[in-house]
Amino acid sequence: MNLKSQFAMFAAAATLFLASCKKDKSFNETGTLKLNGMAAVPGFTSPTGPWVVWGGKGDLYWSGAINGYSTLPSTLSFPAAGNFGVNYAVGGRAAFNYLYKLSSSNVGSRGIQRYSVSSTGSVAESGAFFNLGGTPLMQTNEINFSLYKPDTAYYTNADATPAAQRLKVFRFNPTATPMTAAGYTAIDFSAVFNPSATNVTNPITTTASTKLIGSKMILDRGDYIFVDVLFGNSYNSLKQVVQSNNSVYVAAYNKATGHITVSSFAGATNIGLFNDAPLVSRDEVTGDIYFSTVGNMATASPTSKILKIDAASNTINSSWKVDMLTEFNVQGEFNTLTVYNNIIYTKAPIKSVTYLGSGHGVQYRSDIWQWTAINALTKDSKDLNVPLDNYYAYQNARVINNEVYFIYNNSTPANNAGIRKITALTTSTFNAAPASIATTGVSTFSSGSGYIRIMGLDRL
Repeated sequence: MNLKSQFAMFAAAATLFLASCKKDKSFNETGTLKLNGMAAVPGFTSPTGPWVVWGGKGDLYWSGAINGYSTLPSTLSFPAAGNFGVNYAVGGRAAFNYLYKLSSSNVGSRGIQRYSVSSTGSVAESGAFFNLGGTPLMQTNEINFSLYKPDTAYYTNADATPAAQRLKVFRFNPTATPMTAAGYTAIDFSAVFNPSATNVTNPITTTASTKLIGSKMILDRGDYIFVDVLFGNSYNSLKQVVQSNNSVYVAAYNKATGHITVSSFAGATNIGLFNDAPLVSRDEVTGDIYFSTVGNMATASPTSKILKIDAASNTINSSWKVDMLTEFNVQGEFNTLTVYNNIIYTKAPIKSVTYLGSGHGVQYRSDIWQWTAINALTKDSKDLNVPLDNYYAYQNARVINNEVYFIYNNSTPANNAGIRKITALTTSTFNAAPASIATTGVSTFSSGSGYIRIMGLDRL
């Protein structure tokens, strides 16, 4: 779903709101092999630099500010020292001592913006904006990008022209100044849709008018790059592609041989939701990959699921799933996803809900989202003692130095928000914990100057 196209939806639908390897190293970059032959996953979980908190205003354009702190204050107040105003204060991913987000600070262009944050908390744009072109606000699909190593990152552009570009994954250097794709070879996945291709296992035969690669998932693990495969003939009212069949597809590209393996899972569609917070998570302890399918959110079908690619496999595990309706007995979406050491951190609604707030009479942005931990081995779930969230901030949980951080915003009392954390669970500590797992308060929030919610948290 296109995040920036929400601007147009807000005005029309009040129910939604407020109502590499330079010169091509042939991918010799897998590093020390482990995890059953897979390369070690690059770690973004042990940062030591400044903290970053995104503050949001209550307008339809999600404007706000980026705030830097040497240490997180017990009470957050915006604007703060080092405040950097942006017209689109959503998203943000910290890696390689930088902060990255989709779109420019003023949302006037499509692409990737990079920021630096000083030890005193001062925030500034760092290097030239990586402009990927296209109409900035009304594109049907949005850009997707994935950070892998200091000299290797990936992006796709689902609105690129000609259409053949939508079947490629491009590499770029995320730490160069300016960021650049020069010297990096694109990976062509078009053979996925060629039934006679000899370098593809399980190619897809379809006459769909829309075919996309990596529009919601791009993930590099060991010998493979994993991308989602999406195809259909129409878009729903939320600008999701209506999948041609009731299955979700993932293609795995072997970096050494160029061979592509396609796997699928029936009864699931539409990986991910907004590209600012991809619903794809690599367990950095086990090497397993997890991703959330949200279905057609205009019709609330098929039911949302969390699926898995095992560490020793390059295909979807057909015998493993966590189903929202089966495990939680409600209709809704797993709309956040972080997995660490066999524990899944997500949010589940406490009552059935649809994105348009119609099918169940419950608005999606109501105070109904409960932070939840799931044991991936047993699929048992337990609530985390975090106040209910209203999903105005949809950032995934952050694993930082073996602690997991959660943002919450709700309207009871008005403009109630904060940050809580927990020592990263293991299956043993999960099993020993009570039904509601205790968390520790990190920061509360003092609204003011138009800032009414917390939109994101990172550490460089």
